Amino acid sequence: MKDSTSNGLCAGVTCTTSNSWIGTTRGRLGYAVDHWLFYGTGGVAYGDIKFTDLPAAFIANGSSTNTGWAAGGGIEDAFTSQWSAKLEYLHVDLGSVSLACTLGCGTSTIKFNEDIFRRGVNFHF
Repeated sequence: MKDSTSNGLCAGVTCTTSNSWIGTTRGRLGYAVDHWLFYGTGGVAYGDIKFTDLPAAFIANGSSTNTGWAAGGGIEDAFTSQWSAKLEYLHVDLGSVSLACTLGCGTSTIKFNEDIFRRGVNFHF
């Protein structure tokens, strides 16, 4: 995930915030109806937050591995005895990183939230 802006501390340059990896450790709690499972999920999230300014690194640059939280929900259908398919929504909040301007012009706080929609197929042993 990557996005850029040219406002605030980034006036005159392009600042980019990116996330190259993200992980979660979550539990699921749900209600089964026939072969359907309706569930909520939540737990710990972790990932990197990287901030760079271009064309020159004179405002603020940095990266951090943050820990936060994840919560969401989904639906899963066991369409055979060993296979199921699911749709899931997940909101991830990795908190924020504060970066000081190298020119003495202040501090920028980068907040990182991500909304993930995914589908999957599972094989059950």
